[in-house]
Order: sequence, then C-alpha cells, then structure tokens
Amino acid sequence: MARRLVSAGIRWICGLLVLLAVDLFAELYVFEWLEWNGTDKNDWFFMLWWAVVLIWTLACGRNAWRGESDLEVGAADNEAVSRHHD
Repeated sequence: MARRLVSAGIRWICGLLVLLAVDLFAELYVFEWLEWNGTDKNDWFFMLWWAVVLIWTLACGRNAWRGESDLEVGAADNEAVSRHHD
C-alpha cells in the first residue's frame, strides 16, 4: 500500500511539474509576446490552469484512494487474458 501511495505521489508531482512548465512558458514567452503581462487579458488562462491543476489533483487522489495504477490495470488485463486461454 505504501509503495502505491509513493508511486501516486511521484506521478502527481511529475504532472504538476509539467503543468508548471506550461505555465512558466506561457508567462515568460507567450504573454510577453502578446503583451498581456500585467493586464486582464490573461485571466482566462490562469482560471483554466487552476481548473486543470484541481482536476489533476482530484484524479490522482481518486486513483491513489481506490488503489488503481497503470501497472495494476495492466497486470489484471494480462491475468484475464491468460485465464481466457486456459
């Protein structure tokens, strides 16, 4: 169980780092190029970004709570296939 929680935590942190990279890219390059820094024109982006962060957090938390992971789903599929062929 602890291993599963650590795996879910690592997955959440990696996803959050990707989201932060997207945010920094938008702030440093895109908004600067569009001259949107310091204006209200980029508010939609930050509302959308926080919504995605919330959805990512809830999805990772749900998967950790229910004990789902890609490895467990793959193992269950492999077991079902092997039983089918027996």
